[in-house]
Amino acid sequence: MSTQVKGGSRAGFNLVELMVTLVIIGIVVAAAVPNFTERNERYRVEGQAKELGIRIQLARQRAVAERTPYRMNIDTGDRAYYFEKQDTDSTWVMSPDMVYEIEGVYDMDLTIGGQQSETIVRFETRGTIQDEDSPVEVTFVSANQDTATLSVVRTGRGIVTLSN
Repeated sequence: MSTQVKGGSRAGFNLVELMVTLVIIGIVVAAAVPNFTERNERYRVEGQAKELGIRIQLARQRAVAERTPYRMNIDTGDRAYYFEKQDTDSTWVMSPDMVYEIEGVYDMDLTIGGQQSETIVRFETRGTIQDEDSPVEVTFVSANQDTATLSVVRTGRGIVTLSN
């Protein structure tokens, strides 16, 4: 005894239906990609600001733990910063494990103690920023002009604010 399906219902999709579905998915993805790129730029500058804040905290902690002044040198042109500690003979020695590059940032602006010409922030052995170096503001700018600003007060507390 054999069974036979009459009227034959078909299963699956034909090629035209599959192609239309793929085109619709492609359009949706193409519309969403620019939003992801813009968001990625914003997160990149925010991440750099937060990372700098964490490293400032590390320099403060080292200044207290080692009972020696530290300072942070920021080079906005090369988009890099590094930390130095004061040696026993009052010379500054770079800490090779504390040299960092700033990546994925279109532009930077630095204000230390109200002056834009300064590039050095000094941390005392109590972990505070020297009076004339306070407050510190570092602004990171993305290619699409999103900004993240790290503001650090004399006590070393930092806050990151975002704007676009």
